[in-house]
Amino acid sequence: MSTKAALRHRALARRSALHPEEREARDQQIMQRLFALPDFQQAQRVLFYVSYGSEVDTHALMNRSFGGKTVLAPRVNGDELHVHELTTLDELQPGAFGIMEPIAGLREVDPVSVQVVIVPGAAFDLRGHRIGYGKGYYDRLLKGVTAIKIGLAYDRQMVEAIPDEAHDIRMDIIITNERFVDLR
Repeated sequence: MSTKAALRHRALARRSALHPEEREARDQQIMQRLFALPDFQQAQRVLFYVSYGSEVDTHALMNRSFGGKTVLAPRVNGDELHVHELTTLDELQPGAFGIMEPIAGLREVDPVSVQVVIVPGAAFDLRGHRIGYGKGYYDRLLKGVTAIKIGLAYDRQMVEAIPDEAHDIRMDIIITNERFVDLR
């Protein structure tokens, strides 16, 4: 198993070991930190990952953002993620890998116009590196995007160092239930 694969496996196991009630409390702490961030407060267009399984929950974040922000979510199209505007979570349906994604036909948005991207990850380090799920979707999406990239994670997903590769996109900010790391 490669170093990244081993780190991913351990971080996902630690994340999945959280009891749902613990996860919910930590989600609230993360949401408070995100909503207190001036960059997030000022952003008009925010791209959220749609949480799945034991990931930091983004459904409450999106619900709270409707009405004040343009809420965007990714949809898998082949090997790429396309960005679509949502007006309600009812516009999500099971998609690739069983993850909820925007229904077909919703307005597509150029990722370059996004101001903040909320990025999922299996693990993060204090240099802003992340390990995703191994398919490279977010690295391809974020290449050339100038939006502020914010990784959300439980503190137990933080690792000492992640080996980085040329195609990896670093986070600008990492928010966990225990800390706020600004890498800009």
